[in-house]
Amino acid sequence: MSLLLAVGGEHGHLEVGFTIGPLVLRVLLLAAVPVVASFAVLRGFLGEPSRRTTVAVAVAAATAATMELLLSGQVNLPEQTIPLVLGALALPVYLALSRDVRFAHAVALGRRYAPLVFAVAAVLAAVQFGLALFAGVGLARSTTLLHTGVLLGLVALVWFTIARPRGRVVTVGLRIGAAVLGIALLAGAAQAITLRPADPVSSARLSTVE
Repeated sequence: MSLLLAVGGEHGHLEVGFTIGPLVLRVLLLAAVPVVASFAVLRGFLGEPSRRTTVAVAVAAATAATMELLLSGQVNLPEQTIPLVLGALALPVYLALSRDVRFAHAVALGRRYAPLVFAVAAVLAAVQFGLALFAGVGLARSTTLLHTGVLLGLVALVWFTIARPRGRVVTVGLRIGAAVLGIALLAGAAQAITLRPADPVSSARLSTVE
């Protein structure tokens, strides 16, 4: 927490800016992203994940994406799409948690088509990463593109955690794509946070009159 006391004339103005909030968000983001990326990279070498593991990774991915939204300040997406992004983060968590037999068929369909959602979000993330690295758009714009790529990459990987693909070719392709995206996610998140520290998410100002 930073404290600034400025006194002018007969009036004193005490301004308190809280940076602990963004610091906590950064810590949560940097803790959650490696969990998701590690799962994506190692998934091909592991057996079928347990329900507890699936839920934990899905929650970590959704949490990291939420932190990314709060920290980035700006993303390269229309405002109207943000509710869709939030829905795309929440639905896989519900599918992983659901045990209601009434929705068993819907859950099975969601997991069946999860590879398609993953593919779309992964391609969009790759476009953002590519623009950030090769478009020569300047530091501020590159940082925004990196944040957007990380966000979309996390959306892709939260669907990867619940995916139950059919067929060996689809399964292998999905796991390779997720592993590559996981590595890109680690690099993109670290670079985005390093290039432009986030502004405090909240502040308080107290004025005193002597």
